[in-house]
Amino acid sequence: MTEGLYWSGLWFLPFIAVLFLIVHFAKLIRLYLIVIDEKIPFWRFLFYYCLTTLVNLIVPFKLGEFFRIFVFCRATKSFRIGFLSVLLDRFFDTVALVLILLPFELLKRGTVADSTLLLSAFVVVAVFAYRAFPSFYTYLNRYLIMNRTSKGAMGSLKLLELMMAGYEYVKRLIHGRYALLTIFSFMAWLMECLILYLMAGHYGLTGGTDISAYIQSIVSANKTALMDRYVAFGIYFMAVAAVVTLFLCILSYRGKNTGKRKA
Repeated sequence: MTEGLYWSGLWFLPFIAVLFLIVHFAKLIRLYLIVIDEKIPFWRFLFYYCLTTLVNLIVPFKLGEFFRIFVFCRATKSFRIGFLSVLLDRFFDTVALVLILLPFELLKRGTVADSTLLLSAFVVVAVFAYRAFPSFYTYLNRYLIMNRTSKGAMGSLKLLELMMAGYEYVKRLIHGRYALLTIFSFMAWLMECLILYLMAGHYGLTGGTDISAYIQSIVSANKTALMDRYVAFGIYFMAVAAVVTLFLCILSYRGKNTGKRKA
């Protein structure tokens, strides 16, 4: 056995499937913690997660996130809640990714990729906007009230109130949860890096370089052989998961209706 039992094809794919399951368990728990107050039935939420993740893997450049926003806007019956929930999920995912990429690239390459700088800038701007918004709101609200006779002042006040409602919603969501959201984000990315490392070794690809290239390809047009294999595996896995969770969702719905009729 030249490759040894460690790389045996007999158990490699099931092992990767278990790790992949852990990755998406961490991600779905993170999103569930964000939308938990909306009382979405768990099996329905599970199906929504699997379906939107499948679309995200198929559609390039993370454009599938727009579909996820659409799905959760319908699930929560609120554009604001659906949009902010997905945006917050992306934020914590990006924070963990940046904190992994920055030291990895600096230590391994000595330089930081443009996509990493872009993601870092997104995190910094988002944190600054969140921290600065109360002061911005107080100043602008006072200014608009004093000049409410001016053209467009009333519309601006309504827009400002909508922004404050969104801010309060985000503040309520992350209060007491940000540590868990960050932990699950790190868990997901570290497990994903482990999967990529194992797949690189199993298929004879260049480990570190391809892993880094895959992570960069998430926000760029560059593709690697490792990325193609990982995405293909993910599509098959999530397609099966979507079908299974849809079936469980239907069974749960029928069970509830049967119980109501008997009552």
